[in-house]
Amino acid sequence: MDPRDYTDVAIAAWSKLLPDDDVTTMGITMRLRRLGRALDAEVAKVIDSSPISTYGDYQVLALLHRSTTPLLPKEIAEMLQLTRSGTTGRLDRLERLGLVERRTHPEDARSALVSVTTSGAELASELFRAALQAEATAFTASTREERVRLAGLLRAALLELGDVAEGA
Repeated sequence: MDPRDYTDVAIAAWSKLLPDDDVTTMGITMRLRRLGRALDAEVAKVIDSSPISTYGDYQVLALLHRSTTPLLPKEIAEMLQLTRSGTTGRLDRLERLGLVERRTHPEDARSALVSVTTSGAELASELFRAALQAEATAFTASTREERVRLAGLLRAALLELGDVAEGA
């Protein structure tokens, strides 16, 4: 018999308490939350060995690196589901490290456009590869087809909840 995880224990308890209720979605959501925290911890180990200080800084750097155009801070905040003040703090740290640069918006001097620098792009690629490798360890027991199927199911659930990329 396969080993049980903490979610199995919770599902068994809730199934006894509420035998008429379907708790399968709880099994999915609990595992997603636990997996997310575990993967964040693995990626944090990668980030900790780099010049940047937090996973949030990495997310901003990675977003700017993969963006085809400079972004407004409010766009960064929206895409990463951050507060504007949290975004500003991340941009300040990344700019001090020379990883991003802010330029005055050519059409609105009150706002700035943010882009990644050459050294920021290099670091983002390096960290992305290391993070990808760290995250992949959670899925070594699955085939590529299973991972593609899981990604599709999760995408459908997020779209159902309104997580739609505007303008994409």
